[in-house]
Amino acid sequence: MNKSSMDRRAFLRNSSAAALLFTVPTWVWSTGCGSGPEVVEKNETWEKDAAALEAKGTVLTKEEPGKWSEKVTPHIPAATFNEGANSVDVVVPHPMTTEHWISDVYIKNQDGIVIGYQKWEAKAYEGDEAKAAKATFTLPAGTTMIAMYSYCNLHDHWKVEGTKIG
Repeated sequence: MNKSSMDRRAFLRNSSAAALLFTVPTWVWSTGCGSGPEVVEKNETWEKDAAALEAKGTVLTKEEPGKWSEKVTPHIPAATFNEGANSVDVVVPHPMTTEHWISDVYIKNQDGIVIGYQKWEAKAYEGDEAKAAKATFTLPAGTTMIAMYSYCNLHDHWKVEGTKIG
């Protein structure tokens, strides 16, 4: 056998190292920080609940508040992205009481798929919980943009579209 040729063990050791160099970067890219390819599976319950709210009538916006032009600020959801946690906090600065509350907050990705949904019931809210509706949602890999929705039991359905990630 020629001294310049590799023995079987050396070949396997070198091949394994080369395979790791190509495999690890692909794995990191496909699972990290809300980016990379991933097929998002629809949550049928969330999709059905969102569709039921949207079927009630026009979804209002800051620019088009309908008859609620004096009620815009406490109904508009705002996002804070948590980069290390790969999540987003959605806050609706709306007082939460047993008579008047935000009942639903949800987000859709750039493909219109509901990727997070939170419901609240009428109850006695206390402390910070009484000052705003807040939900934290995990962002699936591949999410580049979200639309945020809130539903008030008295002042209808609201949305903010086109919030870019990062």
